[in-house]
Amino acid sequence: MNRRQRQAWLQDVRLAARFGDPEALDAALEGLRQHPAVAANRALPPDLVQRVLVPAGQALAAGPVSAAYLRSLAASPYAAYRALAAAAWGTRYARGRAAPDALLPLAADPRSEVRDALQAVLAAAPRGRQAALVRAWLTPGPRPRSPRAVALAWALAPAVLSPAAVWDHAEAWAARDEAAALRPAIVAALQAVAARAPDLALQRLQAGRLPPPWRAQVLAGAWAAARAPDALALLRALYARYGRRRWLTQALRALARAGALDDDVDAVLRAWEAAGS
Repeated sequence: MNRRQRQAWLQDVRLAARFGDPEALDAALEGLRQHPAVAANRALPPDLVQRVLVPAGQALAAGPVSAAYLRSLAASPYAAYRALAAAAWGTRYARGRAAPDALLPLAADPRSEVRDALQAVLAAAPRGRQAALVRAWLTPGPRPRSPRAVALAWALAPAVLSPAAVWDHAEAWAARDEAAALRPAIVAALQAVAARAPDLALQRLQAGRLPPPWRAQVLAGAWAAARAPDALALLRALYARYGRRRWLTQALRALARAGALDDDVDAVLRAWEAAGS
């Protein structure tokens, strides 16, 4: 779909959405299947998601399109149509026309393109709406939420919660059964807030409320290179207790790549071992 085709298709969708007639919407959306990746339900190019599906979903949210019609898109076997539904529901949530849990099935979708479309519209939502969703999804409920949905909340969290709140949530989640699946998302969020509040990060890491591998991974972030003496002191304390571990050497290598070490990683470890003996 070239630029001219994209513009023409989006115009058809916006016109159909203005009236909300299901048959007109079906006719407009049918043009999407001209794209080979959509028709074959293969991986969708990021450009198609961000420049075509997201604005089309936003158009569906703006008009009098029924919730039943959007739910039918969300149940489609085609990921492209589910991405449309994700952008539409996310936009409605941003405008106060949907509850956070209405987005959960789309946030839990196995296709990353669907989750990417949802995240794109949520990231542009008013800060208060983003924060409300993040708090809702990071607060334990009566039933476990999909790790994919919770990971999306973690991706949004650094921009809308205070660094202290992000650390509080991370320390609480580290003790939950779902922690292993969510560790990459939580560590990424902690690295993001550590860049904003490094003193707080060092205090929380020193307190040791996260599992040791998590602490080392947070220290592998770029922020730690600017606080190399403090970061190395924390890693040396972990070495003194746990010895050589893969997660420890990976953090040291990250600091070395950032130019925060005068010697190579093996030399640092040998010096620690010699000092320990």
